[in-house]
Amino acid sequence: MGSCMKDDAYELLAQRYAELEQEKAELAELLDRAETERDALAVQVEAMRNDLNELANSSDGVAGLHLNGDVATWDELFPGGRNEEWLMSFGDEPTACLARRDAEVIGSLHFPTMLRRMWSGGDVQRWLDEQAEEKLRQAERGES
Repeated sequence: MGSCMKDDAYELLAQRYAELEQEKAELAELLDRAETERDALAVQVEAMRNDLNELANSSDGVAGLHLNGDVATWDELFPGGRNEEWLMSFGDEPTACLARRDAEVIGSLHFPTMLRRMWSGGDVQRWLDEQAEEKLRQAERGES
């Protein structure tokens, strides 16, 4: 009878392992799609940034922005200007912006309690935290 219980336990473990491998494959596919989307967004952001720079180079500023008849010059609007908050995000490189967002997403992840029986939650959470910290370092270096 002991052998039968071992066989049943083995079958349960094998089944759970197969389920986890399927989940792993699905997560890998999701990650691939997210990375593809991220890369496409980086291209779009860079194109928008180039368009804005071209507009700034071919005009004096934005008329009507202050609602007082004054033209808001581009120097005022870009980072370092007195109204920089309007276009602050254009001061970041797209890759740094995306890396910072990646770090925020990774930093928000928490190890699911249901898996703690199989893996050490502390070890996995530490790994997630390390990944988030690395993404923040990449953002500071302007990498993705």
